This record gives sequence, C-alpha cells and structure tokens, in this order.
Amino acid sequence: MYRILKQLLLCVVIFVFVPISYGQCDTGLTLIEPIEHGVAEVVSQYQQCGIYMPSITENGQFVRVLVLYVEFKDDQWDIDFSDWPKNHAPEGWMNTNFIDQTVNQNSTNGNITDYFTTMSLGKYKIIGNFYHHVTSKTRDEYITLGMSRGAINREILHEMDSTGFDFTPYDNWSKNASYDFNWGPDGEIDMIWMIYRNISLDKPNSFEYAAQLGFGDSYWGIFSGESSLGGGGILNINGNMTIDLNGLGLVSGINIMGVKNGLWWVKSIAIHEFGHHLLGPFYEAHMQRGSWGIMSGYGLRGQVVNSYERQKLGWIISKQYDYNTSDPIILEDFVTTGDALLIKIPGTSKCYHIENHQRLSPLDDIDLTPDGKGIYVLYQEGDYNIDNYFYSAEGKAIWTFDHFGVHPNGAQVPVFRRGSQDNINGRFDTEAIPYFNPITQEQKWSVIEGFVNFDGVDTFQPLFKGDGKDMMRPEYIEVFSPWSNPSLESVAFQVISEDDKIKIIQKVETGTQIELPPAKPQNLNEDSNSNYFPTIKWDANIEPDMVGGTYKIYRTGGDSISPLNYYLVATINAPLQADSFVVWQDPGVKLGRPGDEKLYYKVKAVDNKGKESVFSEICWIYYEEILTGTVPAQFSLYQNYPNPFNASTTIRYEIPERGFVTLIVYDILGNEIATLVNEEKPAGNYEVEFKTSSGIGNLVSGIYFYQLKSGNYVETRKMILLK
Repeated sequence: MYRILKQLLLCVVIFVFVPISYGQCDTGLTLIEPIEHGVAEVVSQYQQCGIYMPSITENGQFVRVLVLYVEFKDDQWDIDFSDWPKNHAPEGWMNTNFIDQTVNQNSTNGNITDYFTTMSLGKYKIIGNFYHHVTSKTRDEYITLGMSRGAINREILHEMDSTGFDFTPYDNWSKNASYDFNWGPDGEIDMIWMIYRNISLDKPNSFEYAAQLGFGDSYWGIFSGESSLGGGGILNINGNMTIDLNGLGLVSGINIMGVKNGLWWVKSIAIHEFGHHLLGPFYEAHMQRGSWGIMSGYGLRGQVVNSYERQKLGWIISKQYDYNTSDPIILEDFVTTGDALLIKIPGTSKCYHIENHQRLSPLDDIDLTPDGKGIYVLYQEGDYNIDNYFYSAEGKAIWTFDHFGVHPNGAQVPVFRRGSQDNINGRFDTEAIPYFNPITQEQKWSVIEGFVNFDGVDTFQPLFKGDGKDMMRPEYIEVFSPWSNPSLESVAFQVISEDDKIKIIQKVETGTQIELPPAKPQNLNEDSNSNYFPTIKWDANIEPDMVGGTYKIYRTGGDSISPLNYYLVATINAPLQADSFVVWQDPGVKLGRPGDEKLYYKVKAVDNKGKESVFSEICWIYYEEILTGTVPAQFSLYQNYPNPFNASTTIRYEIPERGFVTLIVYDILGNEIATLVNEEKPAGNYEVEFKTSSGIGNLVSGIYFYQLKSGNYVETRKMILLK
C-alpha cells in the first residue's frame, strides 16, 4: 500500500497516443468487430499497459525479479518457524514453490509465474532469483541511528553491492516514462521484492515498534506489504547502475512485512503490491469489498483477475455491442479464454463487466465453495479499479447487527442477522455493513464473518468470499434488469444455456429491456395472519408488463424440497399496483402446528406475454392434512408448451391418486431420449420442463413423443423440435 499522501501523486494516467513498437505498450483506442450490423463501441478508454512496469512480454521477453529474503540480526520471533527458521534461508520458498527461476520452467503449481501466465493468457512472463540476507545491525540500533525502512533497505542493498553481488541480471527494461517501456537495460534495476521474516512480533507493543522502524503503525506494518522500498533515494551499485528506493513512480521494488501467515499469504501480498506497479498507486488501484482481482486483499473474494484489470493491462478485449444482437452472445470460461462482455449504459461512461466463471482453472478462486460456477457481474461507475462494484445475484437485503460472537479463531466479531430483500435500502452480503457498537458506543463497519442462520444458530463464514449463491446461472438467477434486485440502469440481460453453452441475451436499445422474462419473485414467506388455511405472500414484481400477468404457485410435501417434486396448485392474477405485495391462501390444506409435517411453496411470475421467471426461493408451513376435493378428478396429459419448441418446452399432467409415475420422451423410431419423471407421486397437478441441452446429446429437428404412465393409465402425445 502506498502510504504517501494522495496529493503528492506525481504521475497520473496520461492519455497519450504513441506508435506501437517492439516492447512498448499499445496505448491507442481499440475497436472490435461487431457480430453483425451495428457500430462497435470503443472498448478501451485508457492505455492498455502497466503504469510503472510493462504488462506485456512477448518474443522471449520477461520480467526478472530479485527476491530478497531479509531477517533482522536480533529477530527472536518463533526461531523454529518451519517455513523459515531463524538464521536460515527459507529453502522451501527459494524455488518454484514461489516463482520460476527461468523462462523455460513453465510451472503450473500456482506459483507467481503460473499466476501471471494464467491471468495474462500467456502474455506476461515473470521470473525471479533468490537471495538471503541477515542485517548487520539490530533493530534497536537502527532506531537509535534514526534509520527507518527506506534507509534500512538502502543499507542492505549497499552491503550486498559491497560483497560483489551482481545486480546486472535484474535490469532488462528501459523505463522511459509512465506507460512507456522498451526491452533492453537502462542502468536501473527493474524490480526487487524485499521480504522480511519478522518486523516486531517478538517485541512488546509491536505496532508502535514497527512504526519506529518505518514499517507502519498498524496491522499492515507487520503482516502486509508496501509497493515501494520506503523512500531511500537513489543508490549507486555495480559502478554504473542504480536502484530507485523512492516512494513513488518508476521505482525499483516492494516490501513485504512478515511471513507468519505462510507462503500463500506472502505470494498474495507480493502479487498485490507488484500489482500497484501495473495498475497504479494509492486507493484507486484497490477494489471494493466482495469483488476480485490482482489487487485482492482482506474483504475481497479472491485474487483471480477481473475483466477491468485484464483489459487495462492489454491482456483481453471484452466483447461489446451497442445494439441488441439477433443471436445470444456466447461467453466461454473467463479465466482460461479471456472471454468477457462489457455492456455500456447508454449516454454515460458507466458499464457492466460480465464474466463467466466455470472454474476450469485451479487458480479461479471466485468463490469460497467448491461450486460457485456461473456469471459474475461488476458495475463500473468510474475510471479506476476502486470504481468497480460486485453485483451479487442474491440481491440486496436488510442486514442488522445482532450481537458479538466468538469466532473459531478466538476473535470477537459482530454477528449480523439477515432481514427481507430490499433493492433500495439493503446491502449485498459481500459488502461492509454499518452497525453501532453497543460496547464502545461508536459507529462501525464490518464485512460479514458471522451471521445468524435460518435455524437461529450463529454461523461463522466469510460471506465476502462467496457462499455458492452469488452468481447468475440458468434456472437460478437468469435476469438482471431495471426491475430486478439488484437493478440495472437502462439495460437488461438474461443468462441462458443453449447447445451446452452459457449465452447472454442483452437488451440495450431503448425500450427493449421489458422483452426479457420477469425477475425472480422476492420475499416469499408465510403470512403471520394465517388461520385455518395457510397463507403465503411475496413482493409483487414491478415490471410494467406484469399488469395482466399471473403468478404460478407450486407446492410439495414431505422432507424433499427438490424442484422435481413440486406440482402446480394455483395460478392467480398479478396485482395492478406494482409496489404492492401478493397474498394467496391455500384452500386445499389445513394449517398445522410445530411438529406436524411440512409443506413447501414457491412461485413463478408470468408476464402478459407468457414469459416466465425462475422460481422464487421456498417457504414452508406446518400442515395437518390435505383437504378432499382439491385433487384432480382424472388422469390428464396436456399438450406441451411451446410447441414447436427449440431449447426447452413444458409438459403438464394431472394424477387423481398416489402412484408410481413415469414420463418418458421418445424419438420417432421409438428410442428412449429422456426420462423426465420416474418416481412415486401423490395426487396433484404437475409440470416438468424438457430441455434439449440436458446432457442428452444433439437432438435433430423433427417429431418426438412423450408418454405418461401411472398404474393402468397410459397416454402419449406428439411434439415438434425446431432448431
């Protein structure tokens, strides 16, 4: 982190056009080819290059780093620390576990070389060599002499030079100016990473002691890093070379303060601090809570690069269209292909970055859970990394402070409670949440590391790192629009699966956003006013075309809450007031009490054009019995809708009694194509979706049949697939 005051910034992003040459940055504006008719917009409004270090290495180029492991002469912290014992080099870190040493090693073990190779799609090669050094003075001696971090770093490098250390291999680039680099030495060392074993963990009042040494007066001064060598001026070495130890601009290195958290932590800090040399100094290069990127830190999802960073560094060009494409836009896995979509908000400089994280790379740490696969969205409202906000598909909700709890690591942390979903007043669970500390009587902010779950139990989990629910994907969260939670500004898009591909249908032309299906219904709950019959309610959708629309209500019983077990119990009209809520009473069920069996409900919104939303979340009630007279009078198999169909179609059926049910799709030759239902079911109304992309191979256009069997009942109907 840069600790120099922002007003001292000498170098800013400069919009200069220079010819492209070998070893230089492409600083011109770039246009992309549209898929079809229309005008492609400018996708790069800034220089596509690193600011203080090159971000592209091609044709044998590389960045070579001197990795310098330093320990203070009098360091007494954990002298037998397994990764780095006192007075010994950290042998396990002086190899490809940390960084490749040659351009031909090409490690794939998640080290720093592998990280930048993966994130740059092979456009950036960084390697390093190692050196271990013990200081000639104790920390107290440095303090007595008035020497702080910059002076200490300078003395260490001077001592190395005095012993004949050859710095020549670490000068490979000419740093002409910000954004302007050439392959070839300029007499100044490119990059040194000085990693300290310990600053002051073995001292009383360790923060204050670290501050006296110039390493910071808080947590960061002991465990974090800084993207310069501390303000030690220009050091002459090897007779005709220099090291720039200043605190700003085209300087020669970074510091990492302390290794207590292990190798993974040191690598992460090194990537972050070196990232300042690529993406810029100060706060602007950092990121908002819950987002991800090279500049990751505490409170962020992970260090997988984001599409803003990739594009700024010249590693990708995002797809972008200023019109509604006639065909859905294919998005391949973002990390392994670089595929990304940028949707600009018309008439503004703001945009949405859309990435498909299928997690094909082991370095894709977009979510803390093993899954978390899907579409992730960043909203960019300014010119810098800090201006990117993660839009979680879970939407915004009301989060309130509940109490303090003891985290498994022993720390006391605020525990929050989730309320209703609220796009206006709510916050994402990946954000920092404001709360009033009743002990200190202070207003505070905290990311969510503890929360009360639905069973009323304290759960300790860093929600800012993902919980497998933050992504968009088909059948979960498909639509972001001006009427969804979160809502978009003047644009909309839908995530679909077609031909085993994730695709985006974007609506950016004025007035077309309403053409997409409704957003997922929100806040489905049991109505506390329920009496004899169970009553459920939810927020009415606010899309204009929900006037004249309907809601489909589904129900299932028992312990299973799988969508396959739900059946349609009612279709009701949507309210005329868009800002109201919907209430429905189930006349077919007698309300129960705790200890009785449960019934589960969920709903779909259907607009006045027949387009359906995804299912809402579920709610449940206790019930005593299913009342008579509410089940179908006979078996029925209905015509699929739509028909003909392309990607999917819905089949509805009714059974008047409990029994084993099968619903199977056949081709025209009688070959079984898919089994949609194969289980015992209670009497009721059901519908099931048949998808041509559900792992059943490539179906050709033509006639297919679907057959329902239950007991002695058999009925077959015909449907037509058109591609």
